[in-house]
Amino acid sequence: MKSLFRVFLRLFTWSLIC
Repeated sequence: MKSLFRVFLRLFTWSLIC
């Protein structure tokens, strides 16, 4: 479950960078 949260966070950061 923690990994999923981490992936979500990464996706969010990626969206912000984009």
